[in-house]
Formats: sequence, structure tokens, C-alpha cells
Amino acid sequence: MRRSVLIICIIVMVLLSTGIALLLFWETPEEVIELPPMEIAHTADVISESREYVVSVTFTPKDGEEFTITHDAENGSFELDVFDPIFPAVQTSLRSLFSQATSLTNISVVVEVADDEQIEMFGLNDPDMIINVIRYDGTTIALEIGDIQVVGHGRFARLSGSREIFLLSESQSNVLTMAVKHLYDITFFPFWEYHNEESAMVAVEHIIIENNHGTLEIRRRTLEEAMELPLGSSIYQIIQPVAAEANETVLRRVILEDLIRIRPSVVETVRPTDLSVYGLDTPFRLTFTAEDWEGGTLLIGNANHDRGGRYVMIEGHDAVLFDYFGEYDFLNARFSQLRTGFMWLHRIVDIASVDFIIEGTRRTLRMEHFDDDAEVSLVGWLDGAEISETNARRLFIVALAIAPSGETDAEIPSGVSPTYSIVMSFLDDSVEVLDLYQLNDSQFLLVLQGENTGLFITRMFLQENFLSRFDILDAGGDLP
Repeated sequence: MRRSVLIICIIVMVLLSTGIALLLFWETPEEVIELPPMEIAHTADVISESREYVVSVTFTPKDGEEFTITHDAENGSFELDVFDPIFPAVQTSLRSLFSQATSLTNISVVVEVADDEQIEMFGLNDPDMIINVIRYDGTTIALEIGDIQVVGHGRFARLSGSREIFLLSESQSNVLTMAVKHLYDITFFPFWEYHNEESAMVAVEHIIIENNHGTLEIRRRTLEEAMELPLGSSIYQIIQPVAAEANETVLRRVILEDLIRIRPSVVETVRPTDLSVYGLDTPFRLTFTAEDWEGGTLLIGNANHDRGGRYVMIEGHDAVLFDYFGEYDFLNARFSQLRTGFMWLHRIVDIASVDFIIEGTRRTLRMEHFDDDAEVSLVGWLDGAEISETNARRLFIVALAIAPSGETDAEIPSGVSPTYSIVMSFLDDSVEVLDLYQLNDSQFLLVLQGENTGLFITRMFLQENFLSRFDILDAGGDLP
């Protein structure tokens, strides 16, 4: 019995000595840091200042721009002070951030008296943000915000110089470490001021788009102008690339619906050094105005399909933005799809004469207008010979009825005269010219005011609905 007990004691002693040896010679890896106990001792008020006693709060991030929020106690407003500001600030965001920085109460205490190693471990030897709360009496409270907590994503903080470490909640730390770019008001077109999408679209007055196919310029006519327009005219007029009536249905679907959905919502970067990264070194351009809105120009860069949006800049503001909401189909809009089916629409009461130049031969329709009280309202002459009012009106309609048959990429033939031309002379002495250049046996290129419209018309239409009319008039007949 005694012998077995002795053996057991010897075994125990060997095991103990072996364990002691292992503890003495075992090397602890350098990367393993023993964390201090994270039990919360208690909570405390870090900063508790009445708003009317604070003149300003300055935020100094380790990586970013310093900015100050100033409080005007008399009227309760807030002002953003930042070097070379990019955009005006959102008042509600300034108030929220100011209030959060001056009221940090009932905050968890992590360590009551931290040593140097703990201060470094919490990132407070080189804080991510320093916040200075400046009272009206000139005294200052400085708060340092350090690293993010691994679990919970709050941040460690302390009053400058103190060894008492606090733990801000995730929401508190997110607000207090906010970059100045998140305070900016980056509204481009304030569509909500027009109550709904329909009223916002109707409010658009003037549009200039520089896109894949050149420049499109469109304006909305005034109510007074619209009342004077001939039947079939649009309230929207295309100005560039050539003057034309807009197809309102297509214009709304292709352009206006897109415009009112443009809402840049994120500041990607301020004062960018390389715009080519965003496709903004050679951007598309969109300029438009609306009722009660002075307008602006949007520079449009690359789409980011992974994020589901597009990079843009508002002209005059040196910041790249990201638009998650806008649709940019208008970048592919063509003049030919936006215009009405006819080349032009004019009122006969505005016209002095129309010249039809047919393969070098000029036929002139001249008109004399009379007051509404006169027995006849119009008298026409064709090449100096009087024709009936009915024939004069119907020949004028022939000029207006020139309608394209389709689109073409053909250019204006060099050194070649137009095969046909129509010259519209107005009572105010202005002139518009429509030229038709023969492309092949079946097509003529339509050129309005010297500008290639990208449209063509077929020979059959000209022969049956245009040239044959003069044969009828020359034979003394009446136009159908």
C-alpha cells in the first residue's frame, strides 16, 4: 500500500515539474495582445453642454477636411465653415451633428484609468477624429475618438488628456465621425417642389443635351406663343440641330421623364485630381431650366453597373457625385426620333411667298393677305398669274406636307446643288430654306437651313404629292 502511494506521489511530482518547465520556456506569440477586461464599470456624462452656451464645434479628422459648425443663439440657425466649401450645407444635418457633439451623456465607461498600452490599443494615441466644443466664454472641451470596437462597431473615446476611456455606440460614433461631404446639399433639380412628376415635367422650359449624336436643344413655348401656333404644332420646339416641332409623346418618354429623376445622392470625392477615372474628362452635358428654378448644367460620366448608377458633376462644384436614381437614356436620343412627322409647320397668315425650285426652275407662289372683315382673306399669284384662294392655300399646304420617309447617315453631297428647294419667305422678311439632295434613284436627303437633318424622303412622294400639283395648275385645274 505504502509502495503504491509512493509511486503516485512520484508521478504527480514529475507532472508538476514538467508543467512548470513548459510554462517557463513556452514563448507567447508577439501578435497576441491581452485585452483588458471589457466589463462596464459604470456610465458617465462625457459632454453635457446647453446649446445656447456653445458658440461652435470644430471637427478635425485624421484623414479629411477640418470643418466647423457655428451656432447663432439668437435665431437658432447653424452655419458650416469649411475651407473652400463645395456645396451649401443641409441645415437639419448641421443641427443634428452639433447637438450630438454637445450632448454625450450616460456613455459606457470601459476603463477608468488606462495605461499607455491601453491608450495605444484603443487608437487614442493617434485619434481618427478630434472634436473641439467651444463655449461662449472661450473655454474648450476636446474629445478624441479612436478605433472601432471589434464587436458592436462602436468607437472608443476620451476627453483630451484623460485616461478614462468611454465606448460610444455605433450610431453615435457614425454621426460624430461624419465627413464634411455628408453634410452637403447636392440637390440638382428640386423636383419635389413641383408636387408630382407630371407638374415637374410640365415645368421644364429649356433643355440642351450634348450626347452621342451631337447637340439637342429644345424649348417650351410660352402660353402666348402656343395660342398663335398653327394646328398640329407642339408646345415644344426643337432648336438644334435644326428647327422643328417636337413630338410631345416621344419627348416626354425619352427626355422629360429622365430629367426629373436625376438625383445625385452621394459625394464620391471632392476636388478630384483625375477625372478620367470617372469618364468626366470628356463628359456629356445636360443643361436645363424650369419654372421657378434658375437651372444648371450636369456633367455626365461613366455608368457603374456594379453599383447601379452613374458618375456626374454639377458644373461649378468641384466634386464627383454618384447618382443611384437617375435614368440616362436621353444620352442616345436622336433629333429624328424627337421631331414631328413634318419638316416644318407655319401659319399661312405669316407667309409672304413660297418659292419652289425644281431642278433649276423656280415657281413662285406669292400671297396677299386681307383683314378678317374683307370679302376674301387671301389672293395668290403663281408666277405672276392670279390663282384662286383655294388653290393658293392648297399649294401652300403642299410645301408644309414634306414629311421624311426615314433616317439616313448620308452626308450633304460636296459641290452638288440641291435637286429641289423650297424657300419660305415670311412677312417679317425672314426666310427658311428646305433643300433636297438626290442620294440615289429613290431617295433625297433633307437639309433644313443648311443643316443635315439625318432624314430622307422618297422620289415617289415628290412625284405624286408635290411635282404633279404644278401640272394640274398649269392646265387650269383645281388642286385636290
